Amino acid sequence: MRSRTSLTAWFALVAAGLAMVISILVAVNHNDSPTDAATIFEKVSPSVVFIQQPDGSSGSGVLLEDGWIVTNYHVTYPLEAVRVTFPDGTEIEEAPVAYWDPVSDIALLGPIESSEPTMALSDSSAVDIGSTVYLIGYPGELEDFPQPAITGGVLSRRRSVDDLGVVFLQTDALIAGGQSGGALVDARGHLIGISGLGSFTEANFALVEDAAAVALRTAALRDGDTIDETFRPPDDAVTADEFEIELSSTGGPIAFYMSVPEGDDIPIPVEISASTDGPDICVSVTNGQGGPVGDLPATCFDDLDYTIERSGAAAESSGGSQDEIVYTEVDLRDFANEAGLSMEQVTGGDLLEWEFYEVEVRALVDDGVLTETQLDDFLAAQNANFLTDADSDVELVGEVDGAGMYVVSIWNVSGEPGTLEVTSNFALTPAPDSDSGSVSAGDKVMGVLDFPGDMDYFDLDTSGDDPITLRVDGLFDTFLWVLDGDGTVVAEEDDSNLGLYGTSTEMRFEPDNNGPYTVVVRSFAPEVAAGYALTVGPNLQFHK
Repeated sequence: MRSRTSLTAWFALVAAGLAMVISILVAVNHNDSPTDAATIFEKVSPSVVFIQQPDGSSGSGVLLEDGWIVTNYHVTYPLEAVRVTFPDGTEIEEAPVAYWDPVSDIALLGPIESSEPTMALSDSSAVDIGSTVYLIGYPGELEDFPQPAITGGVLSRRRSVDDLGVVFLQTDALIAGGQSGGALVDARGHLIGISGLGSFTEANFALVEDAAAVALRTAALRDGDTIDETFRPPDDAVTADEFEIELSSTGGPIAFYMSVPEGDDIPIPVEISASTDGPDICVSVTNGQGGPVGDLPATCFDDLDYTIERSGAAAESSGGSQDEIVYTEVDLRDFANEAGLSMEQVTGGDLLEWEFYEVEVRALVDDGVLTETQLDDFLAAQNANFLTDADSDVELVGEVDGAGMYVVSIWNVSGEPGTLEVTSNFALTPAPDSDSGSVSAGDKVMGVLDFPGDMDYFDLDTSGDDPITLRVDGLFDTFLWVLDGDGTVVAEEDDSNLGLYGTSTEMRFEPDNNGPYTVVVRSFAPEVAAGYALTVGPNLQFHK
């Protein structure tokens, strides 16, 4: 039996040990305790880089270990290299874009040689709702060597898009263009998120991808693994100034990336020719966001040449008043000004940023917003803007405003196959477009709209007359069609008001027979290049 003295000594030893452990924990917590915004900025900002494309568009990024820089996919698309600067003035003129993850809007640059401090992607689960957070990046920059900016707020809540496998942290810290790819840090300076989405509700909340999820996806990118088979490096296909390829009778456009290098002459002349052995085509050139460049056309749809008849459920959903869907894209803003109409009146108070389809404009006539005369004037003005007509032999001659990567899109508007020959005075690289296949009830397919205007086609296997639920989720305004064997639209949906931004689409399709049917996934805003999840079967529950 132990003596009282020995027990006392043992308790004293335990107490001394506990005191030592407590002192160590206190010291650790003291060194990692919350601090003020100035100290956070001093600690974090040297690792936050400014990213600039040749056309001047810009974003932010964060330097990780081993020379990798994480940013947003849309900050780098469609380039193979971007300009990077650090706050101390260090410049990397061509930081390689190593990997893309279009589904989660993440990209990796590098690896680069740098002596700048790095950051580690941290787990945000220990950060409570209501905790102080800070966004550090380069919003709204026009300088070539800018300094980062910091805004602060609280962690408002967490949001998940389960089908995409993406988790977002919502904060009321101010966010603006150029902040994409920047750092969200907690009150201890830990990197808990990569910013990318803003303007969430009228309050302009920021949506920041959770760093733990980013860590999983970037690790998979570096290791050459795939999480959902949508990881893609910048295209490494053969680059040339002349191509001969087979042109399908159906499907979306064929696209090429056109690389225009720096030169002494501004603007820079561009010459593109495309010809086929029969099918009529139209050709357009846009920037990476689908916008116009120089005096080259941003779109080449001709309402007389490219139509799909509407029938069945699609005709019934429109009251049967339209015989066809017309793909002609239109911009009501300029016309509204000329016609003395307010955009509020034209759009019913919803000031849409994107262009309208002609079928929508016709609906405004049905609603009494526009007169038939105004509609005719509008269509005449729109058709006068077409610089490229559909033909089997098209030449596109014009100028761009500067160096950069442009997207050349070629559409088959004849519905028959053929051989396409394309030449350009600048190097062309075929854009990837491998999303296709067959889907049936119970399937989930991850895909990518690889370039502005891309459409992905999937054969739909049906087992009779049983209704099928189709849903597409993405971080963009999604659009679904079902075509029958003749290419006729038999069902369509684009406004389900579901998903993170209310832009996911879900539709219930009731087949008349076993098909064949084709599901088409596209963006209602054709300038988008992004990833999506297509599911077939029962309704999915979306968690906000």
